[in-house]
Amino acid sequence: MLYSAFPTASAANVGQANAFGHIKWLLDEGRDVSIYNWADSLSNSGQNPREWIFRVADLIATHHSNPNVEIATWDGEGAFAPSATEARGTGPTVKIRNFSVPGAPLHYAMGRLWAGSSGLAWDTPDVLMLCHGHNHVTGTTTEMVAGELLAAIEYFRLAHPGVPIAALIQNPQSSNDAMATAFGAWKRLEQLRDVTVIDGYSPWIAAGKPLDWYSEKGVARGVIAGKTLTVSEWMAQPGQSIAVGDRIGGAEPDTCVTALGSGRGGVGTYTLNLSQDRPDMRLKLYDSVHPSDTGIEHGFVPALRAAWGDASPRPCAGPVSLLSPNLDPALNLLSNGDFASWDDPLGLPDGWLPQGPVSVKREEAIRRSPRNGYAASVLGTEGGCAIYQDVNDFAQMRGRPVSLLVWVYRPAGAPGSVGRIQIRAAAPQDGTIIATTRSYALNQADSWVPWCISGVIVPADATAIRVTLFHDSAGNPAPQPALFQSASLVPGYLPRGLAG
Repeated sequence: MLYSAFPTASAANVGQANAFGHIKWLLDEGRDVSIYNWADSLSNSGQNPREWIFRVADLIATHHSNPNVEIATWDGEGAFAPSATEARGTGPTVKIRNFSVPGAPLHYAMGRLWAGSSGLAWDTPDVLMLCHGHNHVTGTTTEMVAGELLAAIEYFRLAHPGVPIAALIQNPQSSNDAMATAFGAWKRLEQLRDVTVIDGYSPWIAAGKPLDWYSEKGVARGVIAGKTLTVSEWMAQPGQSIAVGDRIGGAEPDTCVTALGSGRGGVGTYTLNLSQDRPDMRLKLYDSVHPSDTGIEHGFVPALRAAWGDASPRPCAGPVSLLSPNLDPALNLLSNGDFASWDDPLGLPDGWLPQGPVSVKREEAIRRSPRNGYAASVLGTEGGCAIYQDVNDFAQMRGRPVSLLVWVYRPAGAPGSVGRIQIRAAAPQDGTIIATTRSYALNQADSWVPWCISGVIVPADATAIRVTLFHDSAGNPAPQPALFQSASLVPGYLPRGLAG
Protein backbone atom coordinates (compact mmCIF):
# COMPACT_ATOMS: atom_id res chain seq x y z
CA MET A 1 0.00 0.00 0.00
CA LEU A 2 2.79 2.43 0.90
CA TYR A 3 4.42 2.56 -2.52
CA SER A 4 1.21 3.20 -4.44
CA ALA A 5 1.92 6.84 -3.56
CA PHE A 6 4.35 7.18 -6.48
CA PRO A 7 3.12 9.94 -8.82
CA THR A 8 2.79 9.37 -12.53
CA ALA A 9 2.45 11.82 -15.39
CA SER A 10 -1.00 10.47 -16.22
CA ALA A 11 -2.17 11.10 -12.67
CA ALA A 12 -1.14 14.73 -12.93
CA ASN A 13 -3.63 15.68 -15.69
CA VAL A 14 -0.84 16.95 -17.90
CA GLY A 15 -1.78 19.88 -20.11
CA GLN A 16 -5.32 20.24 -18.78
CA ALA A 17 -4.83 23.64 -17.17
CA ASN A 18 -3.40 25.70 -20.02
CA ALA A 19 -2.95 29.21 -18.70
CA PHE A 20 -2.87 30.83 -22.15
CA GLY A 21 -6.01 28.97 -23.20
CA HIS A 22 -7.74 30.28 -20.09
CA ILE A 23 -6.76 33.86 -20.93
CA LYS A 24 -8.04 33.46 -24.49
CA TRP A 25 -11.34 32.05 -23.23
CA LEU A 26 -11.86 34.95 -20.83
CA LEU A 27 -11.18 37.47 -23.61
CA ASP A 28 -13.49 35.61 -26.01
CA GLU A 29 -16.19 35.91 -23.35
CA GLY A 30 -15.61 39.67 -23.18
CA ARG A 31 -14.32 39.44 -19.60
CA ASP A 32 -11.55 41.45 -18.01
CA VAL A 33 -8.45 39.43 -17.08
CA SER A 34 -6.20 39.70 -14.05
CA ILE A 35 -2.67 38.26 -14.20
CA TYR A 36 -0.14 38.15 -11.38
CA ASN A 37 3.51 37.88 -12.43
CA TRP A 38 5.79 36.64 -9.63
CA ALA A 39 9.28 37.35 -10.94
CA ASP A 40 12.84 38.49 -10.47
CA SER A 41 14.76 41.15 -12.43
CA LEU A 42 14.09 39.50 -15.80
CA SER A 43 10.62 41.05 -15.77
CA ASN A 44 11.22 44.54 -14.37
CA SER A 45 12.26 46.35 -17.53
CA GLY A 46 9.77 47.53 -20.11
CA GLN A 47 12.34 49.13 -22.42
CA ASN A 48 15.96 48.44 -23.37
CA PRO A 49 15.48 45.57 -23.01
CA ARG A 50 11.76 44.83 -23.07
CA GLU A 51 11.70 41.84 -20.77
CA TRP A 52 9.64 38.69 -20.28
CA ILE A 53 6.26 39.82 -18.91
CA PHE A 54 6.16 42.86 -21.19
CA ARG A 55 6.53 40.55 -24.17
CA VAL A 56 3.59 38.55 -22.83
CA ALA A 57 1.60 41.79 -22.68
CA ASP A 58 2.50 42.57 -26.29
CA LEU A 59 1.25 39.15 -27.38
CA ILE A 60 -2.02 39.34 -25.44
CA ALA A 61 -2.64 42.72 -27.09
CA THR A 62 -2.85 40.96 -30.48
CA HIS A 63 -5.99 39.05 -29.43
CA HIS A 64 -8.98 39.73 -31.68
CA SER A 65 -10.94 41.23 -28.76
CA ASN A 66 -8.61 44.25 -28.94
CA PRO A 67 -7.88 44.32 -25.20
CA ASN A 68 -6.56 47.22 -23.19
CA VAL A 69 -3.39 45.95 -21.44
CA GLU A 70 -2.00 47.53 -18.28
CA ILE A 71 1.01 46.63 -16.11
CA ALA A 72 1.70 47.78 -12.56
CA THR A 73 5.28 46.90 -11.54
CA TRP A 74 6.61 46.52 -8.00
CA ASP A 75 8.53 49.68 -7.08
CA GLY A 76 11.04 48.02 -4.76
CA GLU A 77 9.84 50.13 -1.85
CA GLY A 78 6.98 47.93 -0.72
CA ALA A 79 4.24 48.86 -3.19
CA PHE A 80 3.20 48.67 -6.83
CA ALA A 81 3.74 51.68 -9.05
CA PRO A 82 0.68 53.11 -10.84
CA SER A 83 -0.45 51.05 -13.81
CA ALA A 84 1.03 51.93 -17.19
CA THR A 85 -0.91 51.23 -20.37
CA GLU A 86 1.11 48.92 -22.62
CA ALA A 87 -1.55 48.54 -25.31
CA ARG A 88 -4.61 50.76 -25.68
CA GLY A 89 -7.67 48.90 -26.95
CA THR A 90 -11.44 49.04 -26.94
CA GLY A 91 -12.07 45.52 -25.64
CA PRO A 92 -11.68 43.89 -22.20
CA THR A 93 -9.01 45.16 -19.83
CA VAL A 94 -6.06 42.93 -18.97
CA LYS A 95 -4.43 44.02 -15.71
CA ILE A 96 -1.01 42.60 -14.88
CA ARG A 97 0.47 43.01 -11.40
CA ASN A 98 4.20 42.60 -11.91
CA PHE A 99 5.81 41.57 -8.62
CA SER A 100 9.34 41.73 -9.99
CA VAL A 101 12.08 41.82 -7.33
CA PRO A 102 15.70 41.91 -8.61
CA GLY A 103 17.96 39.30 -7.05
CA ALA A 104 15.15 37.57 -5.15
CA PRO A 105 14.20 33.88 -5.26
CA LEU A 106 10.55 32.86 -5.10
CA HIS A 107 10.61 32.30 -1.36
CA TYR A 108 11.48 35.99 -0.82
CA ALA A 109 7.72 36.67 -0.92
CA MET A 110 6.72 33.78 1.34
CA GLY A 111 6.99 35.76 4.58
CA ARG A 112 5.82 39.18 5.69
CA LEU A 113 5.26 40.28 2.08
CA TRP A 114 2.89 37.37 1.44
CA ALA A 115 0.07 38.75 3.58
CA GLY A 116 1.22 42.33 3.09
CA SER A 117 1.61 44.72 0.19
CA SER A 118 2.45 42.08 -2.43
CA GLY A 119 -1.22 41.05 -2.48
CA LEU A 120 -0.21 37.41 -2.97
CA ALA A 121 -2.22 36.12 -0.02
CA TRP A 122 -5.48 37.96 -0.65
CA ASP A 123 -5.91 38.77 -4.33
CA THR A 124 -6.86 35.79 -6.49
CA PRO A 125 -5.88 36.41 -10.13
CA ASP A 126 -7.25 34.64 -13.17
CA VAL A 127 -3.74 33.41 -14.03
CA LEU A 128 -0.41 33.26 -12.17
CA MET A 129 2.81 33.64 -14.15
CA LEU A 130 6.24 32.82 -12.77
CA CYS A 131 9.55 34.11 -14.10
CA HIS A 132 12.26 32.59 -11.89
CA GLY A 133 15.35 30.46 -12.16
CA HIS A 134 18.62 32.39 -11.94
CA ASN A 135 18.28 33.07 -8.22
CA HIS A 136 17.63 29.40 -7.47
CA VAL A 137 20.63 27.71 -9.10
CA THR A 138 23.74 28.77 -7.16
CA GLY A 139 25.08 25.71 -5.35
CA THR A 140 21.91 23.69 -5.91
CA THR A 141 20.72 20.54 -7.64
CA THR A 142 17.57 19.86 -9.64
CA GLU A 143 16.04 18.23 -6.54
CA MET A 144 16.68 21.33 -4.46
CA VAL A 145 15.44 23.75 -7.14
CA ALA A 146 12.31 21.67 -7.79
CA GLY A 147 11.65 21.73 -4.05
CA GLU A 148 11.95 25.52 -3.91
CA LEU A 149 9.68 25.98 -6.92
CA LEU A 150 7.13 23.50 -5.56
CA ALA A 151 7.10 25.16 -2.16
CA ALA A 152 6.07 28.47 -3.73
CA ILE A 153 3.64 27.01 -6.28
CA GLU A 154 1.84 24.80 -3.76
CA TYR A 155 1.80 27.60 -1.16
CA PHE A 156 0.06 29.78 -3.75
CA ARG A 157 -2.35 26.99 -4.68
CA LEU A 158 -3.24 26.51 -1.03
CA ALA A 159 -4.47 30.12 -0.93
CA HIS A 160 -5.87 30.27 -4.47
CA PRO A 161 -7.22 26.86 -5.54
CA GLY A 162 -7.61 26.24 -9.24
CA VAL A 163 -5.71 29.25 -10.62
CA PRO A 164 -3.85 28.17 -13.80
CA ILE A 165 -0.09 28.71 -13.69
CA ALA A 166 2.40 29.47 -16.46
CA ALA A 167 6.19 29.51 -16.08
CA LEU A 168 8.38 31.68 -18.28
CA ILE A 169 11.65 29.67 -18.26
CA GLN A 170 14.63 31.99 -18.24
CA ASN A 171 17.68 31.98 -20.49
CA PRO A 172 20.86 30.07 -19.58
CA GLN A 173 23.70 31.95 -17.96
CA SER A 174 26.35 33.01 -20.41
CA SER A 175 29.43 31.77 -18.54
CA ASN A 176 28.20 28.51 -16.99
CA ASP A 177 25.58 25.75 -17.12
CA ALA A 178 23.94 26.47 -13.75
CA MET A 179 20.52 27.15 -15.26
CA ALA A 180 20.30 23.55 -16.45
CA THR A 181 19.13 22.61 -12.96
CA ALA A 182 16.26 25.11 -13.11
CA PHE A 183 15.31 23.97 -16.60
CA GLY A 184 15.19 20.36 -15.41
CA ALA A 185 13.10 21.34 -12.41
CA TRP A 186 10.59 23.31 -14.49
CA LYS A 187 10.22 20.47 -17.00
CA ARG A 188 9.53 18.10 -14.11
CA LEU A 189 6.79 20.39 -12.81
CA GLU A 190 5.33 20.75 -16.29
CA GLN A 191 4.80 17.00 -16.36
CA LEU A 192 3.71 16.43 -12.78
CA ARG A 193 1.99 19.63 -11.61
CA ASP A 194 0.17 21.00 -14.66
CA VAL A 195 2.30 24.10 -15.18
CA THR A 196 2.20 25.71 -18.65
CA VAL A 197 5.88 26.08 -19.54
CA ILE A 198 7.19 28.60 -22.09
CA ASP A 199 10.70 27.44 -22.92
CA GLY A 200 12.96 30.47 -23.16
CA TYR A 201 15.99 28.29 -22.38
CA SER A 202 16.45 25.69 -25.11
CA PRO A 203 16.71 28.15 -28.06
CA TRP A 204 19.70 29.81 -26.37
CA ILE A 205 21.45 26.46 -25.93
CA ALA A 206 20.73 25.51 -29.54
CA ALA A 207 22.17 28.82 -30.76
CA GLY A 208 25.33 28.46 -28.66
CA LYS A 209 24.51 31.39 -26.33
CA PRO A 210 25.59 34.19 -28.72
CA LEU A 211 27.28 37.15 -27.05
CA ASP A 212 24.87 39.70 -28.47
CA TRP A 213 21.94 37.82 -26.92
CA TYR A 214 23.16 39.16 -23.56
CA SER A 215 23.03 42.71 -22.26
CA GLU A 216 26.12 44.80 -23.04
CA LYS A 217 27.52 46.28 -19.82
CA GLY A 218 30.16 48.57 -21.25
CA VAL A 219 33.54 48.86 -22.93
CA ALA A 220 36.83 48.34 -21.09
CA ARG A 221 40.18 49.52 -22.32
CA GLY A 222 42.79 47.09 -21.08
CA VAL A 223 45.51 44.49 -21.54
CA ILE A 224 45.23 40.71 -21.12
CA ALA A 225 48.39 38.89 -19.99
CA GLY A 226 47.83 35.24 -19.27
CA LYS A 227 44.73 35.04 -17.10
CA THR A 228 44.94 38.65 -15.89
CA LEU A 229 42.89 41.47 -17.38
CA THR A 230 44.13 44.93 -16.42
CA VAL A 231 41.49 47.59 -17.07
CA SER A 232 42.80 51.15 -17.45
CA GLU A 233 39.50 52.72 -18.48
CA TRP A 234 35.88 51.61 -17.99
CA MET A 235 33.13 53.15 -20.10
CA ALA A 236 30.00 51.67 -18.55
CA GLN A 237 26.39 51.56 -19.54
CA PRO A 238 24.23 53.32 -16.89
CA GLY A 239 24.38 51.49 -13.58
CA GLN A 240 26.74 48.76 -14.83
CA SER A 241 30.01 47.48 -13.38
CA ILE A 242 32.37 44.61 -14.14
CA ALA A 243 31.42 41.42 -12.26
CA VAL A 244 32.31 37.76 -11.97
CA GLY A 245 30.71 35.85 -14.85
CA ASP A 246 30.87 38.68 -17.39
CA ARG A 247 31.88 37.47 -20.86
CA ILE A 248 34.39 39.43 -22.89
CA GLY A 249 34.00 40.24 -26.55
CA GLY A 250 37.24 40.70 -28.45
CA ALA A 251 39.07 38.03 -26.44
CA GLU A 252 39.22 34.27 -27.00
CA PRO A 253 35.73 32.75 -27.39
CA ASP A 254 34.00 32.01 -24.07
CA THR A 255 36.41 34.16 -22.07
CA CYS A 256 34.83 35.36 -18.85
CA VAL A 257 35.73 37.02 -15.55
CA THR A 258 36.20 34.48 -12.75
CA ALA A 259 37.47 36.67 -9.90
CA LEU A 260 38.01 40.27 -8.88
CA GLY A 261 41.57 41.43 -8.30
CA SER A 262 42.24 45.07 -7.51
CA GLY A 263 39.30 45.95 -9.71
CA ARG A 264 35.97 46.25 -7.95
CA GLY A 265 33.72 46.88 -10.90
CA GLY A 266 35.83 49.41 -12.77
CA VAL A 267 39.52 50.19 -13.26
CA GLY A 268 41.85 47.50 -11.90
CA THR A 269 42.76 43.83 -12.39
CA TYR A 270 40.51 40.79 -12.92
CA THR A 271 41.14 37.06 -13.28
CA LEU A 272 39.93 35.30 -16.43
CA ASN A 273 39.13 31.66 -17.12
CA LEU A 274 41.29 31.36 -20.26
CA SER A 275 44.98 32.22 -20.62
CA GLN A 276 45.83 34.50 -23.57
CA ASP A 277 47.70 37.64 -24.50
CA ARG A 278 46.00 40.73 -25.87
CA PRO A 279 47.61 44.18 -26.36
CA ASP A 280 46.05 47.36 -25.10
CA MET A 281 42.64 47.35 -26.76
CA ARG A 282 38.93 47.98 -26.27
CA LEU A 283 36.91 45.00 -25.06
CA LYS A 284 33.14 44.75 -24.76
CA LEU A 285 31.79 43.14 -21.60
CA TYR A 286 28.46 41.30 -21.54
CA ASP A 287 26.25 40.37 -18.61
CA SER A 288 26.19 36.67 -17.78
CA VAL A 289 22.51 36.65 -16.82
CA HIS A 290 20.46 39.48 -18.26
CA PRO A 291 19.43 39.20 -21.90
CA SER A 292 19.44 41.87 -24.57
CA ASP A 293 16.46 42.68 -26.75
CA THR A 294 18.14 40.63 -29.47
CA GLY A 295 18.33 37.63 -27.17
CA ILE A 296 14.74 37.98 -26.03
CA GLU A 297 13.47 38.37 -29.58
CA HIS A 298 15.34 35.29 -30.83
CA GLY A 299 15.42 33.10 -27.73
CA PHE A 300 12.10 33.74 -26.00
CA VAL A 301 9.53 35.45 -28.22
CA PRO A 302 9.25 32.56 -30.76
CA ALA A 303 8.53 30.08 -27.94
CA LEU A 304 6.03 32.52 -26.45
CA ARG A 305 4.22 32.94 -29.77
CA ALA A 306 4.12 29.19 -30.30
CA ALA A 307 2.67 28.56 -26.84
CA TRP A 308 0.04 31.26 -27.36
CA GLY A 309 -0.82 30.07 -30.85
CA ASP A 310 -1.18 26.43 -29.77
CA ALA A 311 -3.46 27.21 -26.82
CA SER A 312 -7.15 26.49 -27.40
CA PRO A 313 -9.59 28.89 -25.72
CA ARG A 314 -11.22 27.06 -22.83
CA PRO A 315 -11.73 27.53 -19.10
CA CYS A 316 -9.54 25.47 -16.84
CA ALA A 317 -8.42 24.96 -13.26
CA GLY A 318 -5.16 23.75 -11.79
CA PRO A 319 -4.79 20.82 -9.37
CA VAL A 320 -5.31 20.87 -5.60
CA SER A 321 -2.28 22.00 -3.59
CA LEU A 322 0.13 19.33 -2.41
CA LEU A 323 0.20 21.21 0.90
CA SER A 324 -3.47 20.52 1.49
CA PRO A 325 -4.01 18.09 4.37
CA ASN A 326 -4.25 15.12 2.04
CA LEU A 327 -1.65 12.57 3.14
CA ASP A 328 -2.63 9.55 5.18
CA PRO A 329 -0.05 9.41 8.02
CA ALA A 330 0.42 5.72 7.19
CA LEU A 331 2.07 6.80 3.90
CA ASN A 332 4.69 8.87 5.68
CA LEU A 333 8.09 7.18 5.74
CA LEU A 334 8.85 9.13 8.93
CA SER A 335 7.55 7.91 12.25
CA ASN A 336 5.75 10.61 14.25
CA GLY A 337 6.40 13.25 11.59
CA ASP A 338 3.65 15.40 13.08
CA PHE A 339 5.27 15.23 16.56
CA ALA A 340 1.87 14.25 17.97
CA SER A 341 3.44 11.54 20.12
CA TRP A 342 5.53 13.40 22.68
CA ASP A 343 5.58 11.94 26.17
CA ASP A 344 8.06 14.40 27.68
CA PRO A 345 7.28 18.03 26.72
CA LEU A 346 10.86 19.04 27.62
CA GLY A 347 12.43 16.11 25.80
CA LEU A 348 12.42 14.96 22.18
CA PRO A 349 9.34 13.91 20.23
CA ASP A 350 9.03 10.14 20.06
CA GLY A 351 11.12 8.58 17.30
CA TRP A 352 13.52 11.54 16.93
CA LEU A 353 17.14 11.75 18.14
CA PRO A 354 19.49 14.66 18.97
CA GLN A 355 22.51 15.69 16.90
CA GLY A 356 24.98 17.64 19.00
CA PRO A 357 24.20 19.64 22.15
CA VAL A 358 20.64 20.60 21.35
CA SER A 359 17.67 21.71 23.44
CA VAL A 360 14.26 20.63 22.19
CA LYS A 361 10.87 21.53 23.60
CA ARG A 362 7.27 21.01 22.64
CA GLU A 363 5.91 24.28 21.27
CA GLU A 364 2.20 24.75 21.82
CA ALA A 365 1.82 28.53 21.39
CA ILE A 366 3.43 28.95 17.95
CA ARG A 367 1.90 26.27 15.77
CA ARG A 368 0.85 26.43 12.15
CA SER A 369 -2.12 24.19 12.88
CA PRO A 370 -3.12 22.50 16.16
CA ARG A 371 -4.67 19.75 14.02
CA ASN A 372 -1.22 18.68 12.86
CA GLY A 373 0.30 17.76 16.21
CA TYR A 374 2.88 19.92 17.94
CA ALA A 375 5.68 22.13 16.72
CA ALA A 376 9.23 21.26 17.76
CA SER A 377 11.40 24.14 18.99
CA VAL A 378 15.07 23.28 18.35
CA LEU A 379 17.98 25.32 19.76
CA GLY A 380 21.64 24.27 19.59
CA THR A 381 24.83 25.59 21.18
CA GLU A 382 27.05 24.56 18.27
CA GLY A 383 26.78 24.83 14.52
CA GLY A 384 24.99 21.88 12.93
CA CYS A 385 22.90 20.95 15.96
CA ALA A 386 19.67 19.25 14.95
CA ILE A 387 17.16 16.51 15.51
CA TYR A 388 17.07 13.60 13.10
CA GLN A 389 15.37 10.33 12.26
CA ASP A 390 16.64 7.31 10.34
CA VAL A 391 13.97 5.80 8.10
CA ASN A 392 13.03 2.23 9.05
CA ASP A 393 11.88 1.22 5.56
CA PHE A 394 14.90 2.61 3.71
CA ALA A 395 15.72 -0.68 1.92
CA GLN A 396 12.44 -0.62 -0.01
CA MET A 397 13.34 2.84 -1.36
CA ARG A 398 16.65 1.84 -2.97
CA GLY A 399 16.81 3.15 -6.51
CA ARG A 400 13.64 5.18 -6.04
CA PRO A 401 12.92 8.89 -5.51
CA VAL A 402 11.82 10.37 -2.19
CA SER A 403 10.58 13.87 -1.35
CA LEU A 404 10.59 15.80 1.90
CA LEU A 405 8.23 18.50 3.16
CA VAL A 406 8.54 20.32 6.49
CA TRP A 407 6.84 23.48 7.70
CA VAL A 408 9.48 25.80 9.20
CA TYR A 409 9.20 28.92 11.38
CA ARG A 410 12.17 31.24 11.84
CA PRO A 411 11.80 33.93 14.55
CA ALA A 412 12.56 37.55 13.76
CA GLY A 413 16.24 38.40 14.03
CA ALA A 414 17.43 34.90 13.17
CA PRO A 415 19.80 34.55 10.19
CA GLY A 416 18.76 32.70 7.06
CA SER A 417 20.86 29.66 8.07
CA VAL A 418 18.32 28.84 10.81
CA GLY A 419 15.79 26.11 10.04
CA ARG A 420 17.34 24.12 7.18
CA ILE A 421 16.23 20.57 6.40
CA GLN A 422 18.14 17.69 4.84
CA ILE A 423 17.81 14.24 3.24
CA ARG A 424 20.91 12.04 3.52
CA ALA A 425 21.08 8.63 1.84
CA ALA A 426 24.27 6.79 2.77
CA ALA A 427 25.74 4.40 0.19
CA PRO A 428 29.21 2.75 0.25
CA GLN A 429 29.62 2.17 -3.51
CA ASP A 430 27.31 4.57 -5.35
CA GLY A 431 28.24 7.42 -3.03
CA THR A 432 26.26 9.14 -0.29
CA ILE A 433 23.58 11.53 -1.55
CA ILE A 434 22.97 14.67 0.52
CA ALA A 435 20.36 17.32 -0.30
CA THR A 436 19.98 20.31 2.02
CA THR A 437 17.73 23.32 1.64
CA ARG A 438 19.39 26.69 1.21
CA SER A 439 19.24 29.64 3.58
CA TYR A 440 15.94 31.47 3.83
CA ALA A 441 15.26 35.01 2.71
CA LEU A 442 15.62 37.29 5.73
CA ASN A 443 12.10 38.69 5.40
CA GLN A 444 10.59 35.25 5.97
CA ALA A 445 10.74 35.72 9.75
CA ASP A 446 7.75 35.05 12.00
CA SER A 447 5.98 33.04 9.30
CA TRP A 448 5.30 29.34 8.79
CA VAL A 449 6.83 28.49 5.41
CA PRO A 450 6.86 25.11 3.62
CA TRP A 451 10.34 23.90 2.71
CA CYS A 452 10.68 21.02 0.24
CA ILE A 453 13.21 18.74 -1.40
CA SER A 454 11.82 17.00 -4.47
CA GLY A 455 12.75 13.65 -5.97
CA VAL A 456 16.08 12.64 -4.41
CA ILE A 457 17.03 9.28 -5.96
CA VAL A 458 18.09 6.88 -3.20
CA PRO A 459 21.25 4.98 -4.27
CA ALA A 460 20.70 1.32 -5.16
CA ASP A 461 23.11 0.22 -2.40
CA ALA A 462 21.87 2.67 0.24
CA THR A 463 22.48 1.59 3.84
CA ALA A 464 20.37 4.31 5.46
CA ILE A 465 18.11 7.30 4.79
CA ARG A 466 18.25 10.08 7.37
CA VAL A 467 16.08 13.20 7.65
CA THR A 468 17.68 16.04 9.66
CA LEU A 469 16.05 19.24 10.92
CA PHE A 470 18.79 21.76 11.71
CA HIS A 471 18.62 24.53 14.26
CA ASP A 472 21.41 26.47 12.54
CA SER A 473 23.84 25.18 9.94
CA ALA A 474 26.25 28.09 10.51
CA GLY A 475 29.40 27.74 12.63
CA ASN A 476 28.17 30.19 15.24
CA PRO A 477 24.56 29.30 16.00
CA ALA A 478 21.90 31.96 16.42
CA PRO A 479 20.28 32.53 19.82
CA GLN A 480 16.82 32.13 18.29
CA PRO A 481 15.36 28.62 17.91
CA ALA A 482 14.05 27.02 14.74
CA LEU A 483 10.51 25.64 14.83
CA PHE A 484 9.37 22.65 12.78
CA GLN A 485 5.97 21.10 12.21
CA SER A 486 4.39 18.43 9.99
CA ALA A 487 7.43 16.64 8.55
CA SER A 488 6.65 14.13 5.79
CA LEU A 489 8.95 11.99 3.65
CA VAL A 490 7.13 10.19 0.84
CA PRO A 491 8.04 8.05 -2.17
CA GLY A 492 8.08 9.87 -5.48
CA TYR A 493 8.90 13.26 -6.92
CA LEU A 494 6.15 15.21 -5.15
CA PRO A 495 6.17 16.14 -1.45
CA ARG A 496 2.84 15.86 0.33
CA GLY A 497 1.11 17.61 3.25
CA LEU A 498 0.01 15.67 6.32
CA ALA A 499 -3.64 14.91 7.06
CA GLY A 500 -5.50 17.25 9.40
